[in-house]
Amino acid sequence: MRAQQVVYAEQGYPMSPDRPTTLHIVGGGIGGLALAAALTRRGWPVQVYEAAVSYRAVGGGHWLYANALSALHRIDPTIASDLVALGMPFEGFWFENLRGVRLLREPTTHYTPSPDLAPIVVRRWDIIDRLAARVPADRLHFGKRLSRVEGSSLIFEDGTTVVAEVIVAADGIHSIVRRDRLGGQKPWFSGQTGLWGIADATLPGEAARHFTELWGNGIRMGFTAVRGGAVYWFLVVRDATPPREPEALKAYILDQARPFPEALIEAVRRTPADRIHTNPLWDMPPIRRWWAPGVVAIGDAVHACTPNLGQGGCQALEDAAVLADALDRYATFEEAFAAYQTARWWRANGVTRFARWLGILAQMRGPMRWFRDALVWSTPARVVRPVLRWVMAPGWTKSSTP
Repeated sequence: MRAQQVVYAEQGYPMSPDRPTTLHIVGGGIGGLALAAALTRRGWPVQVYEAAVSYRAVGGGHWLYANALSALHRIDPTIASDLVALGMPFEGFWFENLRGVRLLREPTTHYTPSPDLAPIVVRRWDIIDRLAARVPADRLHFGKRLSRVEGSSLIFEDGTTVVAEVIVAADGIHSIVRRDRLGGQKPWFSGQTGLWGIADATLPGEAARHFTELWGNGIRMGFTAVRGGAVYWFLVVRDATPPREPEALKAYILDQARPFPEALIEAVRRTPADRIHTNPLWDMPPIRRWWAPGVVAIGDAVHACTPNLGQGGCQALEDAAVLADALDRYATFEEAFAAYQTARWWRANGVTRFARWLGILAQMRGPMRWFRDALVWSTPARVVRPVLRWVMAPGWTKSSTP
């Protein structure tokens, strides 16, 4: 361990006392893998427990803004470089209604502090793949769905038990670790359901260089190009329960998408039914304390947000970078956990609330949608730009706890 820390110190990071304690990370999504990759690089022993039997079902796209890319540089610069090479840069955000009225057009240059932090779109699989590659294979355990936590014991549905001195809850919005060890609020359902996929298709003209979202009557649809001649598309419906069977789900989406442009409907047609994903959109009310002795929570387990800002994975990456730094900087786990929450609480919960508000605005229906369109159309971009810059730009460790 000390030899690894000497290497780490030579890379410019602070030295920390020898602490051979293994961190047991429950959840192998973006946040859990990012933390595992960061700690592995710094010489910390980790074990990761992922409920899925493999990552084969990972689908969809993901935006990485400057805040996420900056976090990845802190986690492991080679991961950031790999994803930038795989990602598709885009020039701006376009929001329109179904009558073709341009509600907002905003270039990404306002949110690009340096060329290496320009926003990109990547396949979610590429993020998972690059993060998992930095975690030794014998430390990543699949098919480990957590049943409950009793004290320091992780009890899985397959009947196995692991005694863990330090537990990291990275097990998502319906976190079992949070339920059993941290308590706190239950998730809030937005009333919205997201559906998405990636199609082998191309976007016409300027659409290929922008992220576009079209707002209708209680429904919206968005799309962006991803590298390799493909389109990442999504549909968000309100107060509806889509079917679960793949072909029925695809037929449902095509029916709902009828008011939208033909190019977008064609992207849905070209998406294999078994590659279409759906999830109810939840978020978390603020939880006052993210940690207790021997346990700390990151990502959706403690501050899940709806995907309306494209920030769920980005915020998890911020968590991983800040927590890894804190673990190397402080003498005890409790000090590290407290410092991590101090750096992240206000920002993460602020992003959650902003994403919730944007989702409510975008899904308005009936006469309220005319008010929505008029409000967004008449609001100068410079009014919302400071808030969006705060969401997307680095500089996210200068916060404090409530």
